[in-house]
Amino acid sequence: MATASAERIGTCVRCGGLMVGEFCMDLANTAGGLDVETLRCVQCGEVVDPVILQNRKHQQKTITEKASKMSVHSVDGQAVT
Repeated sequence: MATASAERIGTCVRCGGLMVGEFCMDLANTAGGLDVETLRCVQCGEVVDPVILQNRKHQQKTITEKASKMSVHSVDGQAVT
């Protein structure tokens, strides 16, 4: 892994530590683009890339949809799920 400039990008969602930009090599990518821009927490080591962020958004959306389907609604005084 080659380290990019150590500029502050944000705060780690896992531990609240400092996130810095970093470039990693994606050896599984057959399209030719090997360098992937990631964020790495200098405190706990959490690594986040665009695919991880996309999957987390999708997972949160799924959880929210399931929660709204599971909520109880009242129709004429009777509970309906």
